[in-house]
Amino acid sequence: MPVLLLGLWCLYILFGYFAGKATQIFTIYSIALYFLLLGSTVLFSDPEFKFSSFFIGITIIASFESLYCLMQYLGFSESRSIYYKVTGSWNNPNVTAIFLALTVPFFLYLLRHKYKKIMLVGLVLLLAALLLLKCRTAFIGTVLSMIVYYSLEYQFTDWAKNKKNSTSAKALLVVGLIIIIPVCSYLYNAKKDSADGRKFIWKLSAQMIPEKLLTGYGYGYFEKEYNLY
Repeated sequence: MPVLLLGLWCLYILFGYFAGKATQIFTIYSIALYFLLLGSTVLFSDPEFKFSSFFIGITIIASFESLYCLMQYLGFSESRSIYYKVTGSWNNPNVTAIFLALTVPFFLYLLRHKYKKIMLVGLVLLLAALLLLKCRTAFIGTVLSMIVYYSLEYQFTDWAKNKKNSTSAKALLVVGLIIIIPVCSYLYNAKKDSADGRKFIWKLSAQMIPEKLLTGYGYGYFEKEYNLY
């Protein structure tokens, strides 16, 4: 179903391109993503596919990327941007940080295997790199992925549904809120100008949407129209 839905969406974008409602680069990007999803779906459906080897490959790349970030911070490697001290192999630190955050579940999975010590070192490097990259979205993604992973691993949902644990579950919820609220406040104030800029973008976007609610501005054209607005 996901492959079918994405295929229909890409077909819609392709028709939009011929009708002058989508840019060429966005059309190519979308179709490339479709074939990537299609290929990965076929590959991962193979019963002989070795997921452990695949996960190890991803964690190796993430570990080297994290090490590269640390080298930039220590001055052994130059940053890819004049505006940030640490960017990783990309010129935007957020892109590197999001990639590293996406690899966290692979580290957590491999911590249960014979490579536990090596994976632990790699995970520590990754977390250190995330702190240096200062991407709030990556912080949130990393925490959420850990919560989801261990909730599934230890069947937290079943534990919370058990009436015997209702008091403990409520206490855990309160403790979680006590931690989350000040952390959210800190993340907002840590890069307040950036956060306020996002709020401004959402505000203007919300004003633009009703003007072309049905037809839209066209895939890849919204950025131009937003700047003009």
